[in-house]
Amino acid sequence: GVILLVSSLLLVLVIALLVSKRLTRPIHELTRIAEQFSQGKLNLKISGLDRQDEIGHLARAIERLGTSIRLAMERLQKRS
Repeated sequence: GVILLVSSLLLVLVIALLVSKRLTRPIHELTRIAEQFSQGKLNLKISGLDRQDEIGHLARAIERLGTSIRLAMERLQKRS
């Protein structure tokens, strides 16, 4: 009984670690890209655009943000 409980707990912990890494790594990457956008570095490759989960939605939103910033900067440069 105790061995089964401990084994199950270890299995759950391993699965939780794997899932958390699968989620946190792309979020950290998207955060880094958003920070670089704020510094004017707009020609960055964004990964995760093809994902169909919330990470993919976030990646596509950040890509649109970068495009909007790039277009606004181009308009401002043309006015100068």
